[in-house]
Amino acid sequence: MDEALNEQIVLALFAALGHGDREGIRCLLNEDAVWSVMAQGIRNAGDHCGRDAIVDDFLSNAFERFVEGGPRIIPDLTLSLGHLVVMEAHSDSPLRNGNHYRNRFAWFFTLHNQRIQTVHEYCDTRYALEAFGAVTPTQ
Repeated sequence: MDEALNEQIVLALFAALGHGDREGIRCLLNEDAVWSVMAQGIRNAGDHCGRDAIVDDFLSNAFERFVEGGPRIIPDLTLSLGHLVVMEAHSDSPLRNGNHYRNRFAWFFTLHNQRIQTVHEYCDTRYALEAFGAVTPTQ
């Protein structure tokens, strides 16, 4: 298992996300990939199953909120072990509602046959709700 290649595949996913490149994302995911937003009680929480559902439903809905294609995710730390890539990252993206999305993330990826098989996404969901205008910011 080429850990450096796995990291490059994950970095390519973030580049494609930032440009809203649906086909670029699609080619990086296995057909039966699962993207899990590890949260409860928010829009898009839970499992998104299948490459096409991830790209055409889950991510397309997310892209609509951003001014320039999709979220700009900046990796801060990347660790790899075999088929697992772990990344800490932050976002820096203008939103269509006039807010700016600056969240922090932890991501866990598993890869199979040089494509992404699973994604576990963790972020500050309270902040996300505030930035997207779903709740009033806390004082």
